[in-house]
Amino acid sequence: MKQPTILPAFLLLACLAAGRPAANDSLPGSPRIACWVMFSDKSGEQPDRPLSPRALSRRALRGMPHNPFGDLPVPLRYRSAVERLGCAPRHVSRWVNGASYDIPVSSIAAVRGLPFVNRVLPVGRYRLSRPEYTGTAGPMRKSGLTQAALYGAAYPQLRFAAVPDAHDYLQRTGRSRPGDEVIIAFFDTGFFLDHACFDDMKQNGRLLGDSDFVDRDGDVADPDAGDGSHGMETLATVAGYDPGKYMGAAWGAGFLLARTENDFAEEHVEEDNWAAALEWAEARGADIVSSSLGYRYEFTDGLGDYPFSAMDGATTIVSMAADSAISRGLIIVNAMGNDRVYYGDSSINAPADVEGVIAVGAVLGSGQIASFSSSGPTADGRIKPDLVTLGAGVVTADFYNTARYAGGKNGTSFSTPMIAGICALIKQARPRLEADGIRERLFASCRYSPYQDTVDNLYGRGIPDALMACIDDNHVFYRAVDSLGNGVPGIGIRRVNRALIGETGSMGVALLQLTAASAPHYLYASTADGDSVPFVIDSVPSRTVMTFAIRHSIVVRVVNPAAEPVAGAAVRWNTAGSVDTDGLTTDTSGTVVIRSYTVSPQVVSVSATGFHPSTPDTVACSQPVCTVTVALRPRLIDEFSVFPTVLSIRKEPVMRARFTADADNRLSYDQFFRACVRSVDGSMVWDSTGYVDQYEPVELRWDAKNPSRRFVAPGVYYVVVEYAGKRKVRKVLVTD
Repeated sequence: MKQPTILPAFLLLACLAAGRPAANDSLPGSPRIACWVMFSDKSGEQPDRPLSPRALSRRALRGMPHNPFGDLPVPLRYRSAVERLGCAPRHVSRWVNGASYDIPVSSIAAVRGLPFVNRVLPVGRYRLSRPEYTGTAGPMRKSGLTQAALYGAAYPQLRFAAVPDAHDYLQRTGRSRPGDEVIIAFFDTGFFLDHACFDDMKQNGRLLGDSDFVDRDGDVADPDAGDGSHGMETLATVAGYDPGKYMGAAWGAGFLLARTENDFAEEHVEEDNWAAALEWAEARGADIVSSSLGYRYEFTDGLGDYPFSAMDGATTIVSMAADSAISRGLIIVNAMGNDRVYYGDSSINAPADVEGVIAVGAVLGSGQIASFSSSGPTADGRIKPDLVTLGAGVVTADFYNTARYAGGKNGTSFSTPMIAGICALIKQARPRLEADGIRERLFASCRYSPYQDTVDNLYGRGIPDALMACIDDNHVFYRAVDSLGNGVPGIGIRRVNRALIGETGSMGVALLQLTAASAPHYLYASTADGDSVPFVIDSVPSRTVMTFAIRHSIVVRVVNPAAEPVAGAAVRWNTAGSVDTDGLTTDTSGTVVIRSYTVSPQVVSVSATGFHPSTPDTVACSQPVCTVTVALRPRLIDEFSVFPTVLSIRKEPVMRARFTADADNRLSYDQFFRACVRSVDGSMVWDSTGYVDQYEPVELRWDAKNPSRRFVAPGVYYVVVEYAGKRKVRKVLVTD
């Protein structure tokens, strides 16, 4: 007969001190504790649910039987017996043959004594800490590549792991949408999906399912509960699609969303939610799981932390569940955690401790490990993390503005989904490759950080290269760029015998098929003007980038306020900081072309008869041809008139003054003026101040009255207008 597991004394005391009362407790008012109840067998159970064809196909690659023991249902008679003791069900796990319950403390002994109960374990609850990182993200400068214009704010973080090159490669090999035909499951807090970057995912059917394992109310967003931002932010780094503003690593994939954490400002995660979500996602055909959660420190309910000895990949519920999922062919990518700054070395969390889980750490833009990124080894001495990528200064969807993107996000939460996205790209490139092979290609693509010299428990294998993880063994990825980093099309790649083996396309990329056995390969890059530049391919597969001295052009278009072309305008420019100037005159279309300018920013200014000169404008062109439009402000014809010049108090006591307030030394966008009427002795009898529109004359009225609103005495008066250092005077006669 089996021996029931005895609940530790510290756990029992903690249960008595904390928990939630319930109406059906076996003792009124008895507190409750969330526990796993593990059963001894599944005798008599038969398969009762179909798996998705994708799940069956994935398992077939692993040689797994159609209905293994872990897929059989947990006996209902066992679960019902536990519920009759006043236990409220939470989740059921076929894989570990158990179920979680909110158990009255007064019923724990009775549950433990049931003959078919093997173990009773507490449900771990964990706060995944947000890193307190205040430094910079390191020297990451945005390149001038045409890619940058497409990827927008996401370009630096994608470029860090060569994701844009992997996208180009997949497109060159006939795969237009990165991640297409791959399903990624995200486990996180709520997923607020109203941001613009998710519109394409929703409109094109790539949101394949969602489930709330916290409240079980069908709402995975819950933004009103503060529960929508973290899941939204991690998902955007992979699924976001907003061309020109933001792009995710594998936006063409299908997505399953599981809300497993109640994140009211990073609160507590519960192990049974995670384990239940894993079974849910596997049955629906997920290929990859991206999980920015972990379990070890800061347990609630007074249960204490998991000891380091539990970080062996086999002790915690989530580690056992992860191992079961991996045996079924899932790829699990999990954050290492953000605890090194608090707990030092060996701060790894579960399930990152599982051997088959891809555990991800975070580095700065310089490649240096982030201070918060948790470290290994595992309790049984294995090296973790497996690899690292950018996890500081990450840009993602802005929770507070559904059309904007916010930067400065830090944590292994943000390095993890990037690796999940890269796994999706590898899976897309090799659909028949099973999980172990995908992990191997990912690991083989890693390069050491500049701050490491061996595989270790800070960096793992180093930083992955998405292109090299995807590329076929006989391919060379060739990119031709100009001095600004823009792709140069039309560069022919030839062998020594002048045989053409490739030509760069619109993005400046050519895909060469070469054999590794005959390396090195001696080749020539032929430019459009006939020049040939020799280069050598030492190894296959590989990436080669060559820079060509292609010069650029700026088209300057000069228009008036009505957007009509201004012919004959003088356009002058000089390199920023230089005194050298050049000049051209616009043609009838109002344009000039500055050809073959240097790549430095140019200061452009324009002048034309009848117009005010433009303010010098610095133009930094990042494309082979850039167009700049300069709108000139026309000069107003100088005017100052007074009508009538004789005012009759009895007949027509109203004077109208009209003047222009236009000057080169403008005080503001609208010109300030001061107008007044003075008597012959200089006394002011009326005044007016204000601003005038830059294109229209000013019109004023004076009714021959003084500030006391009485008619002035008959006589000679002077109308004076002052603006921009100018003064104009007219005389008017007032009669009775």
